[in-house]
Amino acid sequence: MKLLEFNCIINWLDKGIAGGSGERGTIGGCNPPVVSRAQISGVDLALAFVIFAFLATAFVSSKEALLVQAGVQDSRMEVDLNRIEYWLLESKGTPKGWYDSNVVIPGLIYSPGVITQDKLYELLIMNYSKVTQVIGVEGYYFRLELVDLDGFLLNVSYLNYSKEAAMGFIAANATRSRRASRTVAVYAGDFVYVPARLELTLSKNASSGNPT
Repeated sequence: MKLLEFNCIINWLDKGIAGGSGERGTIGGCNPPVVSRAQISGVDLALAFVIFAFLATAFVSSKEALLVQAGVQDSRMEVDLNRIEYWLLESKGTPKGWYDSNVVIPGLIYSPGVITQDKLYELLIMNYSKVTQVIGVEGYYFRLELVDLDGFLLNVSYLNYSKEAAMGFIAANATRSRRASRTVAVYAGDFVYVPARLELTLSKNASSGNPT
């Protein structure tokens, strides 16, 4: 750049706002720098590219964060389901003679692979909110079913009472769910064992609502 042109630009920057002297259409005797339309278009294109790249990066990062969060939630649901399955089908519960008002862990086992009708009945008549509290699944929908080997719901009896062997809910339009199924024998007393399958389901929808 020539020295005269450089001085003109400096003079234009220093005096242009305050108003300079010189010929009309000039500032301080110099013509203001001319920016071509092509230069403006090039700047706009570069700026648009930078903005687009930033938004694209933010979008990808947010999607990755959501996928990581979904993976964490799925892993937690799997762990919770395994824990519930262990409590119900591998222990006699706490205390061993538990019932509705003193239950800490509602174990159903009579002997390995065998559950008792009376404990299952006690669990089925418990308030749903209390069941989800004692088994530690608040925030999920929980469903328990005892079916025969053909998939039909069974009834369980205790003393003179009988109840369909199902409790809880499955989330409508569930976004996540985990299910466990275990073949068991139900001890009905007098050395009577009924083959069955106990099915447990945890589910969750977008609203994260948990019915009471």
